[in-house]
Amino acid sequence: MATLSYRSAAKIAAREMHSSRGKFFFVILSVAIGVAALTGVRGFSSSFRSTLLNRARSIMAADLSARMFQQPTPDQQKALDEIAATGVEITPVTELLSMASSAKTLDPLLVSLKSVDPAKYPFYGQVELAPSAQLKTVLDANTVAVADDLLVRLNVKIGDQLKIGKQLFRIGSVVVNEPDRLSGNFAAGPRVLISREGLDASGLLAPGSHAGQRYLFKVPPPTNGAPISDKAVADLKVRLEKLLPEAQIIDYRETNPALTQGLDRATSLLSLMSLVALVLGAIGVAMAMRAHLQQRLDTIAIMKSLGARSGQIIKIYLLQTLLLGLAGGLLGVAFGVAVQLSFPHLLARLIHVDTELHLQLRTVITGLAAGLLTTLLFTLPPLLDIRGVRPILILRRAVEDNDDPFVTAAWRKITKNLAQVAAAILILAGLAAIATTLSDSLVVGEVFSFGLVAVLAVLLLASVAVSPDSASSSPKPASIYRPRFVMDSQTSIVQAIPLLRCWPHSGWV
Repeated sequence: MATLSYRSAAKIAAREMHSSRGKFFFVILSVAIGVAALTGVRGFSSSFRSTLLNRARSIMAADLSARMFQQPTPDQQKALDEIAATGVEITPVTELLSMASSAKTLDPLLVSLKSVDPAKYPFYGQVELAPSAQLKTVLDANTVAVADDLLVRLNVKIGDQLKIGKQLFRIGSVVVNEPDRLSGNFAAGPRVLISREGLDASGLLAPGSHAGQRYLFKVPPPTNGAPISDKAVADLKVRLEKLLPEAQIIDYRETNPALTQGLDRATSLLSLMSLVALVLGAIGVAMAMRAHLQQRLDTIAIMKSLGARSGQIIKIYLLQTLLLGLAGGLLGVAFGVAVQLSFPHLLARLIHVDTELHLQLRTVITGLAAGLLTTLLFTLPPLLDIRGVRPILILRRAVEDNDDPFVTAAWRKITKNLAQVAAAILILAGLAAIATTLSDSLVVGEVFSFGLVAVLAVLLLASVAVSPDSASSSPKPASIYRPRFVMDSQTSIVQAIPLLRCWPHSGWV
C-alpha cells in the first residue's frame, strides 16, 4: 500500500483550505489576535528592559544610590565623610510634597519638590531645560526650575515669583526631563527643582516632615583612564550595606528594583491574559475544524473505502491545522510589532524613557510556538475522531448522524475513548507548560491551568443543563434507494475526486 508523503498531504490540505478560505479566515484571525497580544507585550517588555540596562547609569544619575528612611546618625555621617575622602563623590537628593502658589491665582497647587546640589547633580546624564541651559547656571538659592504644566495651572511664566513654604522664588527655567526620574519617588504633582540652600530657606524641612532622602554615589575612575569596573561598584555597595543597614542600596545594574519588579509582574499578567485570548482562539479553531470534518465525513469514508488508513488522513488534517496555526501566528507577529510600536506612545508620560524598540527573535519564536502548540492541542480531539469514521458511513449516514450538542457529544466521546482522555490530559499539561514559561513560575502555571479547566468545566455543565434532550427518539436507517441519498453520495464522490488526484498513483489509487 502506498505511503502518503508529507508533500502530497500538504497539497491536499492546501486545496481544502483554498476551497474553504472564507471559513478559515476567521480561524486565522482568532489565532492572530492571541499571538499579537503575546508578542507585543513581551517584545516591548524585553526592549524596555534592554534600554534600562544600556542607559542604567544615566537613569540612576549615579553609580550607586542609597535610599534613606531617616537622617543618618552622626557616626554614619562621619563614615560617609570618610568615603568621600577616598575620592567617591556624594550628593544628597531630597524629595517631598509641598504647596506652591503665585500672586496670579488664589488656589495653591500641590507640587513634587526635589532638592539637589546643582554643582554636582547629576553625575551621569543631563537635566534638560527650556530654554536650553546648564542646571548649575539656572538654579541658585533664589530660583527654581518647574515643569511646564505648573506654568499653565498657576498661570505664570518664566521670571514670575513662586511661593514655596515661607520663601519667594523666581522661576528660572522649565524642566523638560530628568535623568533619574524613574529612580525617584512617585511624582504626585508638577515637578519643581530647588537648590539645597533654597530648601533650607523655605522652612519645609522640620522634625516630622515626610521627605524622602537619597544619596547618590559616583565611584572615581581609575588613574590609567580605564572605565569604572563593576568590582569597584560592588565593593562600595558592600561597604555601604554594612554602614547603612536600614537603607535600600542599589547600583546602576539594578536600575529601579520597584520598576523592574513591576514590569515583570505586568509582563507575566499580560502574557497570561494574552494566553487566555490565544486559548479562546484555539477553541474556535477546534470547533471550526470539527465542523469542517463533519462536512468531510463522506469524503473521509470514501477515502477509507479505497484503502486509506486513518493515520494518513489524520496526517492531512494535522498539516492543515499546522498551516492554519502558522498563518495565524505570522499574522499575529505582524500585529504584535504594531502593538509593540504603540506602547511607547501610550506610556510616554509615565516612563519618560525613549525605548529603543527592536524585533526580538526569542519573542517571535515564543509567540509562534505558543500559537502553534495551543492550536494543535485543542484540535487533537476532533482529529482523533477520524479514526472512528468507517467506510460504511457512506451507506448509513442517517444512523451515524448525531444531533447532540457539541459539548454533550464531546463529553460522551471523552468518557468512552481513552485516546480522548489522553488528549485532554495532554492539553492540560501543554497549557501548564506554556503558562509556566510565560509567567516564569511553576505555581502560577499550575494555578492558571487548573483555573482555566474549572471555568471550562462550569461552562460544560451549564451547557448540558440548558440543552434540550436530543435522545427522545432513535434515528432510523435511511433507505439507500432514496433519490436524495443517491444525490448526496454522488456529491461526496465528486468532492473527493480532487483530493484523490493528489494521492500517490501507486497502491490503492
